[in-house]
Amino acid sequence: MNNAHIIKDILHSIKEYLSCNMEDRLNIVLNSVKKDKGAEEEDIVITLLRIEQETSRKPQNTYYTEVWENDRKRVLPTSPDLDINLEVLISSHASNYESSLIQISDVVSLLNSVKTATKPSKMDKDAFELLRSLSVSIMNMTFEQHLSMWQTLGGNLVPSVAYKIRMVTISGTPQKEPAPIVQETVVEPGTMDTRGIQPVSLPPRNK
Repeated sequence: MNNAHIIKDILHSIKEYLSCNMEDRLNIVLNSVKKDKGAEEEDIVITLLRIEQETSRKPQNTYYTEVWENDRKRVLPTSPDLDINLEVLISSHASNYESSLIQISDVVSLLNSVKTATKPSKMDKDAFELLRSLSVSIMNMTFEQHLSMWQTLGGNLVPSVAYKIRMVTISGTPQKEPAPIVQETVVEPGTMDTRGIQPVSLPPRNK
């Protein structure tokens, strides 16, 4: 899974899972909430509401990665992993209100049982495994919070459910160039340098 596109991949996996398990005629889309009814009224819309940083994990203190280049080991500075949570709204925009209620009920039932579900035959294996690996829970909002959300979105109040997807990790990647303070040195095993970073033993240079 492409780490750079992880948010899109997560929302797409939800879309694909719902599409494979619900009526074929439904048009399930990743989009903002419609302010006005469009030509395609029987849509289920998946909307990213908010991204927040997960603060329960202790930040990393060491940002170095060992890589091999031209038969030599180098130490490169690496960005720390970033843990985030996603808040996602799934709303039904069917022209018939009872149909909307049925659709949202199906959404809740399907996402509640995804951990024990069998992969739909038409769903990509990687997308299904990604969805099963996520921690997905319904967000409990007060009436005032719910009303405020819809006022902010500017759309018609329709049957919907909001989910929090926890602990999505965006992995740090090493920079292409070594940090100026990191130098290649030949050291005795087990010694420490003045910066307190464990050095790596390098093979002797060919003379």
